[in-house]
Amino acid sequence: MVRLEGSGEAARPPTPTGGRTVSSDIPSPGSIPRNCDATYRGNLGNKPERRQTRSGGEIVRARLAVNMAASSIPAEERDRFTEWLTVVCFAPAQMDRLERCEKGELITVNGPVTWREYTPDEGEPRIEHTIVGEYVRSASASMPPDAGGPPHAHERNLPV
Repeated sequence: MVRLEGSGEAARPPTPTGGRTVSSDIPSPGSIPRNCDATYRGNLGNKPERRQTRSGGEIVRARLAVNMAASSIPAEERDRFTEWLTVVCFAPAQMDRLERCEKGELITVNGPVTWREYTPDEGEPRIEHTIVGEYVRSASASMPPDAGGPPHAHERNLPV
């Protein structure tokens, strides 16, 4: 908020036109702001599952572990820096892409991110982050099916 000169009133700064904005009045828990578009790369925590919605449609849902730790952090401490997100896909092509992935597979997901607070039966409040997969890509999707890994520069006819 900005104070207006000569008055005790607070005024909002001008809102930029176009695009999405995030209200600064609502604090965002964790490192992910509410209602933003983002791209995450991480490992699937489970095999994606296809489910029916209440309205009769279908979604594919999975959990994604995104490691936020710098490479200088010792491996045994990196779990503290892992963010867990729920990935949901509604578009048929993205549902199929996500459903073909396996637990532990490295994927990239792009789309809007939201969060919600909830309290499970255990009673401790938690926050769930969800990304709607408008674009889903598996790291293995760019490799030929018979390849054991990405090709080396000399195998792709690139300068070494």
